Amino acid sequence: MFALAKAAVYNINATDGYIYIQGESEQEFTQGDATGDGEVDILDVITVNKAFMGKETLTEVQLKAIDFNGNGKPDSDEALTILKYIVGMITDFTA
Repeated sequence: MFALAKAAVYNINATDGYIYIQGESEQEFTQGDATGDGEVDILDVITVNKAFMGKETLTEVQLKAIDFNGNGKPDSDEALTILKYIVGMITDFTA
């Protein structure tokens, strides 16, 4: 079973040397779903590892979906946690 959560999302626009923040909205996401496709699978493990290595940038919502340890950045522990979920070693992403 997937856990749905919500994240605050801000629309930020930088023009003319100024930064404009245009309101806040909530966006639902699935815990463990780094790709945002609504499923937790091996592509999420790959996405987290690529982000950890600096080869891919995650959006705020993607990061909230995989930041299980609360450090604000993707790491190999989170990729391993998703892999454990996929193979059935764990049933959720709670500590």
